[in-house]
Amino acid sequence: MVVRLCFGILIGLGAVLLGGERAAAFCVYNKIAQLKGDDRILAEVLEGGSWQAEIARGGSECCSWEDRRCNQSGRRDGPLSFRIISLQASVDSPQPCVIDIEAGGWIYVTVSRALVDAGPGNFGARRLVPTLKCTEIRYKR
Repeated sequence: MVVRLCFGILIGLGAVLLGGERAAAFCVYNKIAQLKGDDRILAEVLEGGSWQAEIARGGSECCSWEDRRCNQSGRRDGPLSFRIISLQASVDSPQPCVIDIEAGGWIYVTVSRALVDAGPGNFGARRLVPTLKCTEIRYKR
């Protein structure tokens, strides 16, 4: 009897954790590990809501897809547009990223390197600069 009860509880928990109807938030995860200094990011919804959060390295912030501040449509598959910027104040601070996701999804933020123009007077020279890389992970339907 006790074994059946425990088994039933585990199955119920598994359904919720693996994408059941209770998935309740979009989340932004700061997975930056490559930069020296300040690895904080600012994540903000550009279209579809008014949410924003400052997130430390290794941290995350979430908001319910049902919260109108975060998702004006109120639908789990509602479209959201995010801008993620680095709060590192230096010449080599990473370039921002803009990403569109569904309101029930997640964003993982890391850093990659990109070649950009070195600037005026450098006659086509390019330099390698850090760039924020944003990856969308969709919720399971």
